[in-house]
Amino acid sequence: MVELIPPQELAIQWDLAVENRLVDTALAREGAAAAEALAARLAAPAADITPAIAQEVALGYHGCFGTLSGWPSRQPS
Repeated sequence: MVELIPPQELAIQWDLAVENRLVDTALAREGAAAAEALAARLAAPAADITPAIAQEVALGYHGCFGTLSGWPSRQPS
């Protein structure tokens, strides 16, 4: 994709459909250190790939709080 689309015309979005709920659950059950460790592990694939993407490419994260049947599934703190 990055070889076929000019960087200034490309946007890449990392979709975090369930990750924020997993981190919130870890925070509530196990505390901040466990939640931070889980967040780092969940973000690792994007962190590994990102350096190979040209700096001119727009990068973003979509932290989803919606559902298939409504919005929001929960209200973030």
